[in-house]
Amino acid sequence: MTPDVAAVQAGVNALSLGNGNDVPESLVEALYRSVNGTCFREMTHPIIVVITDAESHNGPSGANAYSGVSPTPRTYAETTAALNAREVKIVGGSVSVSLPFPFPIPG
Repeated sequence: MTPDVAAVQAGVNALSLGNGNDVPESLVEALYRSVNGTCFREMTHPIIVVITDAESHNGPSGANAYSGVSPTPRTYAETTAALNAREVKIVGGSVSVSLPFPFPIPG
């Protein structure tokens, strides 16, 4: 994290839209991997910023379950447990009012 607002704005401005037309997203799996990989330094407070425009596979309602994917992707419950175990905080929101992602997570 940085107190430099201009640097944060420059980083956001550098993001590009992929328009992959491949909804739903793999957000739950990405969050799980981020806490079970080497994403965070020791002795830090882990924060993940999420900005999305689509629902996720394996979301909290069980909607959009993966089918025929190997290895088997993690569930929302597994991901929430992993985030809670590392005391990760999620900051973010949806850019689509029709498909909001439930925040905050973990819960």
